[in-house]
Amino acid sequence: MIDFYIVVEGDDDENFIKQLLNNEFPALTVEFIQTETNASSLLTSNVAVELVNTVVSAEENYSKTLFILDTDTRSSQETKEAVIQAFSDFTKIKANNIFAMPNGRGSGCLEHLLIELIPENYAEFHECVASYARCVNNLPLNLDVNEKERCYIYTASLTRNNQESSGSKRNYNNEFWDLESEALTPLLNFLKQHLKNES
Repeated sequence: MIDFYIVVEGDDDENFIKQLLNNEFPALTVEFIQTETNASSLLTSNVAVELVNTVVSAEENYSKTLFILDTDTRSSQETKEAVIQAFSDFTKIKANNIFAMPNGRGSGCLEHLLIELIPENYAEFHECVASYARCVNNLPLNLDVNEKERCYIYTASLTRNNQESSGSKRNYNNEFWDLESEALTPLLNFLKQHLKNES
């Protein structure tokens, strides 16, 4: 029996949230649904919307369906409105079932949150990675070392394991990530608000 459905953008988001759930709610059975698109693009992606509707299927199941999606350049409110509008033909989704990455307030993505989870004793090392990114991005080569790539470089350099440094395979239960960080509190509170009665 599925306790909850969680809609995310892709593999990286699922891997991170799954590890959080395993730490906080190990007994829950959660099914992840990947839209392969951000919240804004749901408005023009009938395939993603129909996928979610097919998996969740029953109207009553939407009450136990959570959306955790990147805001990217939109605000948290705009992200929630986009999700609600995208599913308006199927069901009525409540705004409090939607969490806009990275913190439920500002714009951004999973990787913006991850950078906030870098422990203080590795902050100087990450600043070296960030300096490298700024240097490359300032070259006249039309390159962009973004937050996703910074997280990869940070992890691969410290673990010396390229294969397990991508977001879909990365392990967050180690010294390189601070899962006790206050930056994680908004997302954890969101999950606890919905899942505490099911665990």
